[in-house]
Amino acid sequence: MKKLLIRTLIAIVLSIGLVTNSVNIAYADEKVAVPDYLCTPENFGRLYPNPDNSMTFYQCTPYGLVLMICPADLTFDVAANRCEHLLYTSDE
Repeated sequence: MKKLLIRTLIAIVLSIGLVTNSVNIAYADEKVAVPDYLCTPENFGRLYPNPDNSMTFYQCTPYGLVLMICPADLTFDVAANRCEHLLYTSDE
């Protein structure tokens, strides 16, 4: 009974998004046009800017390019290779 309760609570927490990383992964079933970035085993983990939206970027994974979203009020800074506050981006 205790294991069932714990599994249920974990499922609830995960489903409402209380456990998150610093970035969110776009829904897997969304169809988006992906730029022609090189995503091979040597590049797994590499981050690429999204030319259509500076608040998102692509990460090379074993499953291909995954669209990632910066946390609120941050944009992807190509030079820093991470999400940064607008005041601190290096391209200004």
